[in-house]
Amino acid sequence: MNAGSQTIDNATSAGGGRLFVISPMKERAKKSMLYFSIVSMIMLFAGLTSAVIVSKGGNFWVSTRLPNAFYISTTLIAISSVFIFMAQKAIQKNNFNLTKTMLLVSLLLGIGFGIYQYLGYKQLVDGGYFFTSRILDDEGNFVPTGKYGSDFTVTWKGEHLRYENGIFYKSTGPLSEQENLKLKWTRNTASSFIYILTFLHLLHMVGGILYVLFVTIFAFQLRFDSSNYLKIKLANIYWHFLGLLWIYLFVFLQYIH
Repeated sequence: MNAGSQTIDNATSAGGGRLFVISPMKERAKKSMLYFSIVSMIMLFAGLTSAVIVSKGGNFWVSTRLPNAFYISTTLIAISSVFIFMAQKAIQKNNFNLTKTMLLVSLLLGIGFGIYQYLGYKQLVDGGYFFTSRILDDEGNFVPTGKYGSDFTVTWKGEHLRYENGIFYKSTGPLSEQENLKLKWTRNTASSFIYILTFLHLLHMVGGILYVLFVTIFAFQLRFDSSNYLKIKLANIYWHFLGLLWIYLFVFLQYIH
């Protein structure tokens, strides 16, 4: 088999497992492909977050707190990044047992992230924040539950509206009849964007979890050592990127909502 291809040959790791022998050229190619994917993801989420800002500034918008489960998932993904970094440090020292442990913990924390994302979606639905719904129902009642002013507010072109006795007030006075009619039929695009941004991230996270799962299995098979651990490197890069991307989205949605 030629040197430019990935092989599993007679080379063994210090732990006795068969190594993945990858040429420097192929290593550069794999890293370049990963970086290209990351740049594409950055462009995708940059476009979506820009769309959120534009949508909020020119329409009615429901500002609300993010689900408590999202706070927990943020903590889990941050901690998991530390563990997968420690896994790479461990394999560089041929500490195979520590490498396996750190990868396994990182994998479990990543799965925990996904579970708490799901719980966050459930909290959103329970609070009346659906993927597609109106701000007000046909009777003029709020679709989101909770107390107006503390649990959520409505903004109009970036200005928070005061709500008293069923009437919305801007700084200049009550909404006009035309504005009230528009509000009645306006959909809650704020909650739609929460689902879109977080679910797209979760889809990429699922891919990362599957990759870390395979890397963990290979680590238990002793397929890496200090001279051959490209898959762990790639997992680190992608995992840290997903963590930073989520923190960005979390802070962004906190600020916007």
